[in-house]
Amino acid sequence: MEQNSLHISHARRDDLPTLLDLYQHLAPGDARPMPDRAEEVFDQFMAFGGSAILIGEVGGVLAASCSLVVVPNLTRGGSPYMD
Repeated sequence: MEQNSLHISHARRDDLPTLLDLYQHLAPGDARPMPDRAEEVFDQFMAFGGSAILIGEVGGVLAASCSLVVVPNLTRGGSPYMD
């Protein structure tokens, strides 16, 4: 993998500390959950059907994240959408 390329993968539970650090950088002053609560919320999110947290790393440093949820839909012929 090239040093300056963006590597995208699914977040894992052991990514939580650096993911929470990134969120603190993006939303300074936002309340950071306690580690046990963060793990609980992460597990709940991962168990929610059609959801994922993707992370982007550059040179092994977490630089981006994206939370995705596929939402069931009663419009557009019943086609789901991603939020």
